[in-house]
Amino acid sequence: MRELLLHIGHPKTGSSTLQAFLARNAEELARRGLFIAGGDLGFDPNNEVSGNPLHYFRANAGIAPEAFADHLRARMAAIEAPDARFVLSTEILFNPGHAALFVPLLGEISVRVAYYIRRQDRVLLAAWRQWGLKRGLSLPEFIAYRMNSGLPDYETTIAEWGELAGEGALHLRFLDPRFLTRGDLFADFAEFLKTPAEGLAAVANENVSPDARLLRFLSRHSGLFESLDDDRPIDVLAMGRSGDGAEKLKLPKNLFDLVRRRYEARNQEILARFMPDKAGLAVIDEADAPIEETQACAGAEARDVEHVTARLVDLVSRQERTLQALLARIEKLEALRAKGSDGSGRG
Repeated sequence: MRELLLHIGHPKTGSSTLQAFLARNAEELARRGLFIAGGDLGFDPNNEVSGNPLHYFRANAGIAPEAFADHLRARMAAIEAPDARFVLSTEILFNPGHAALFVPLLGEISVRVAYYIRRQDRVLLAAWRQWGLKRGLSLPEFIAYRMNSGLPDYETTIAEWGELAGEGALHLRFLDPRFLTRGDLFADFAEFLKTPAEGLAAVANENVSPDARLLRFLSRHSGLFESLDDDRPIDVLAMGRSGDGAEKLKLPKNLFDLVRRRYEARNQEILARFMPDKAGLAVIDEADAPIEETQACAGAEARDVEHVTARLVDLVSRQERTLQALLARIEKLEALRAKGSDGSGRG
């Protein structure tokens, strides 16, 4: 029977990196009988794999399971190999309701599911970096909001996809070398694909975090973002930086302890079900946790302003003229904020 291999996300858990890995190795994988879905869900090995199927699902929001199944069935039928295996990777599939799209295909094709999840201290930092700061929320405010909303909620996704394919067909791993085959994401994903990792080219991490000082500063000036998808202020202010010497985003110790108390017992339940040989091994491990030293918290706001101002001065000095207006706007916002904080702006 043919096989459909689904990589369903979760956001901030290496999806972009795995999609780049699949695109880079699409030709070799096709020789092995593994065909990668492009942005239109086509599997033609003669076409370069491009686009993210995410955009297909967004453009067809609310699509009926039968219509989706017919579309995917027709795309797979274009591949004549009787033992073909089809790979579909997109982070949107973790969202509730998406497993139902594949129900009409059950019985026609074998379905297996890869679900990579990330320790919650790191995924909350990444989510704040991507969305929270653009809402003007501080890191503690954002973490409180996510925890009060029951997020991240890995268990609901596990239950939905386990019901579709069966828990035995669910390849679940924490995105941490301690829980991955040979300590490597690509080797682990190759294991899911049931193909040797040898002969497949690795790719670099697709998402590199900007300097923490820049991120904290922008959270206090979230009006610079036009939407939650707008990354231009970050991209501009990080322009020309390699990441060397950047300050890494970390959690204050009290926040780390709060996150660990909330989630670690649940992580151990997941390990017992899907990685029993790793049960008892701490997922949210303090030994390598992103914890900020107490003294580093003091004076952080002033350091943030100093860092961003220096970045703007450097960029403008290199005749990045489009930045001059941004510099003036930030200086004005910072002055108004300072005026308000000392009470002089209140009547």
